[in-house]
Amino acid sequence: MKIPIFLPAFVLSLATAATAADPQLTSWATERSGQYARIYTSKATALADTAVSTWTGQTVPAYSDVQKVEYSNDWVYIATTGLSSHLMGPWYFDAAKTNLFTNLPKNQKVLNRFPRVPTVAATKTGNYLNALGRWVNGVALFNMLDGAFYANGAESQDMGQGVQTAYWIRNAMAVEVVTFDNTNGHQPPTGDYHYHADPKALRSQLGDNITFTRTGGADNAGFYSEDTSNLKHSPILGWAYDGYPVYGPYGYDNPAVASSDPTIRRIKSGFVPRDGNFGTDNLADTGRNSLAKWSAQMRGLTTTGTTYPIANTNQRGPAVTSPYVIGYWVEDFAFLGNLGYTQGVDFDLDVYNGRFCRTPEFPQGTYAYFTTIDASNAPAFPYVIGRQWYGNVTGGAVTSIAETITSLVEAGPVSQPRADSPVVDTTAGEVTLTWSSVEGGRYLVEASADLSTWAPVDSEITATTIRTEVTTPLPTPATSRNYRITRTGLADFDPVTGGTTGGGGGVGTGNPTAGFVFAFTDGPPMANLISNVRVGGVAGTVVNYAVNGPAGGTVTISFNAGT
Repeated sequence: MKIPIFLPAFVLSLATAATAADPQLTSWATERSGQYARIYTSKATALADTAVSTWTGQTVPAYSDVQKVEYSNDWVYIATTGLSSHLMGPWYFDAAKTNLFTNLPKNQKVLNRFPRVPTVAATKTGNYLNALGRWVNGVALFNMLDGAFYANGAESQDMGQGVQTAYWIRNAMAVEVVTFDNTNGHQPPTGDYHYHADPKALRSQLGDNITFTRTGGADNAGFYSEDTSNLKHSPILGWAYDGYPVYGPYGYDNPAVASSDPTIRRIKSGFVPRDGNFGTDNLADTGRNSLAKWSAQMRGLTTTGTTYPIANTNQRGPAVTSPYVIGYWVEDFAFLGNLGYTQGVDFDLDVYNGRFCRTPEFPQGTYAYFTTIDASNAPAFPYVIGRQWYGNVTGGAVTSIAETITSLVEAGPVSQPRADSPVVDTTAGEVTLTWSSVEGGRYLVEASADLSTWAPVDSEITATTIRTEVTTPLPTPATSRNYRITRTGLADFDPVTGGTTGGGGGVGTGNPTAGFVFAFTDGPPMANLISNVRVGGVAGTVVNYAVNGPAGGTVTISFNAGT
């Protein structure tokens, strides 16, 4: 049984209406936030399974996933390093994996906000480069663009504002995919790790119908495979800056379903290649001399048919020859809704790659984007969000918060510890104490017969994972004994925000006076216990309850480890 040990009063009170059914607050991944982010730097380190927590550009460990969740009536705020708790890398420039990719991820130290009440945009706007939102682990959510484009008879690599005016923009999934790790993630020179498509490792962590195999694959970093043997509705994988959720690839067959046992299946994108199938034009025959209707309308161009003829030859694309095969450019795709097919019958998602539907988190319905894969389980265009937003984009990165907010989760180096009940083995004469820890945290295990005088049972322990276990002998002769775990310090780390855990651009340090103390005993309630306290639905008792800052507090929940 896992019993949460340290939960400040404001967190306990949030199990009420404020958060009970609000996935915007509760879907963020914080359980592994006390773990260092790690990467494989090469194929050799992946083969040896020796991931590292420091590397070029990241010389001090940084914690992973979402570090903080706060909210007001109008906004949800999350602070994140932008680094995942799943292993990242290795990255290469070539499919043979002989030429290492020069960019490595690094702590982004970002604060993002999302509107709590999203609104439908009356006039749709385009999205371009950089993050369109955040996956629930805090990693940046990118669209299908890689920033290069074709104009004036040549391919441009400037990765700049040209993508807002060019007619042919390069598809990252066709060109950059060789640089992705095994979960479709990579980073630019700034180190902003991001997924352009199906975030396989995140889905695996969230139980989204996918399995992980450690060995195999081109670099033996492991590989992910779809598991459709017992389909479940995909969880929320991320949030877009217009405030709408992003789901995985599986949803209800009927978007209006209210049944308790609905059919679940892969949700189908509405886009197809312009290769002559489904009534599209065949770019191999016609050349890239026109835009698909959706692409023209996005640019404010008036169409009378399913395509828009490009009169200016400088705006036409290259012929369909290697390397410019169909799919190389974003504009190589057509939308079935423009070709006489019907959403909800022939395909599921609109031109923005979303639909209005019921979901487990939104039983009354919501608009939602979906991460799309095809029948072969490969990412399906437009992968996450289409070239335009469905809603009004009011969220994004912010540098500060200028309103009154409520703190929901303080994670990472100030993660709240949880302890299992002690396991007493009277035959072996030992007790095993297990608790959730912060990686890099230093812990001292002490014993006492009277809860007054404490003596160490071992030397100080430095946690190397987010679960720490200690086995120590029971007293001889067997008598009742209490055990106390104290976090006495924390190794230096690269913080995500300023304050008690270190400057925004500097190094956070462990403050021994801001440690956690918790003790074990299951004997009768002792004097000065606050009885009938329920934490996480489990009855417990708390001693010396006090909160001294975000990393502070002395909390004791007692269990007996004697006989």
